[in-house]
Amino acid sequence: MDRKAEEIDKLLNPKMKDPIIGIFSGGFSILLDNIYNDVFKQMGYLRYISFLTILLIIYLSISYLFERYVDRIKTFMKKWKKANIEKLKESKVESNIHENLLNRKYKGLITFVSIPPRNKAKDQWIAECKDTIDKYPQNTNEILGLQGIGQTFRAILHHGEELNHIWLVHSGDSIINIEIIDYFLKNVVKRKLPFTTVEVTAPNDVVHVKSKIDEIYKELPKKIETKNAVIETKDVIADITAGTKIMTSAMFLSCLPSDRNIEYVEQGDNELIEVSISPIFTGLELEPF
Repeated sequence: MDRKAEEIDKLLNPKMKDPIIGIFSGGFSILLDNIYNDVFKQMGYLRYISFLTILLIIYLSISYLFERYVDRIKTFMKKWKKANIEKLKESKVESNIHENLLNRKYKGLITFVSIPPRNKAKDQWIAECKDTIDKYPQNTNEILGLQGIGQTFRAILHHGEELNHIWLVHSGDSIINIEIIDYFLKNVVKRKLPFTTVEVTAPNDVVHVKSKIDEIYKELPKKIETKNAVIETKDVIADITAGTKIMTSAMFLSCLPSDRNIEYVEQGDNELIEVSISPIFTGLELEPF
C-alpha cells in the first residue's frame, strides 16, 4: 500500500487517539443515514449516488486538511515542549535578599535561646536577671542588654500586643534562659503569651536544626485559643540573633521560601532589621522557532 492509499485509509478509518476526527466521522455517518432515509425517495437512485459522491469528496477533503493541520499542531507542540525542557535545564534559581528596619509587628516569633554565661553559676545568673527585670521600666536598656537574652526581650517588646505565640528553639545548655524568658513574660508583658519550647539535640548539625525549624512551619496555620486568632506562615518572623553560626545558617536555609521572614538585632545601633528573601529565575526566556 503506497503512502497515498495509507492516508486515505487513515481518513476513512480514524483511530480513537484522534477523537475529533472520530466524532466528525460518526456525525458524517449519521448524516448519510438521514439522507438515505429522507432524500433518496425524492431524488432517485442516480441523483442520490451523485450527491453522495460529492459529499464523500467534501468529507475526504476536509478530513485530509484537518489531519494535516493536527499533525502540524502536534509537531509544533513537541518542538515547543522540547525547547522548554532544554531551557529549563539551563535555568538557575538565585536568591535576592532585602533588608530594612523592622516596622511591622508579627503575630508569631521564632527565636533561639542562647546559652547563659559560663562564668556564672546557674542560681547566680537567674537571680541577677530576675532582679534586673523587676526594675522595669526604669531600666529598660539594662534589661535589653542582658547577655544572650536581651535581644529576645527587644523583639518581644517590639511586636507588642500583636504577638500571640513564641517558639523558643533551644539546646540542653540553654534551658536556664527559658526560665528567665518566662519570668520576663509574666512580669513585663503581663498578659497570657503562650510559648512552645523546641529542643535541638544536635546544635552543631545544620540539617537537624533546620528540620526542627521546618517542623514549626509545618504546624501552621496555628490556632491561638486565648485570642481566637489564627497564625499563618506569613504572620511569623524568625529571629536569628541569639543563634550560633550553625543554628543561624539552619534558620536561613529554613527561611528560603519567600513567605518566611527573618529578623535580627543590629549589633551597632541595636535596631531590629527585617530580612526578606525572594527567588530570581534566570535562563527561562524561550527563543522563537
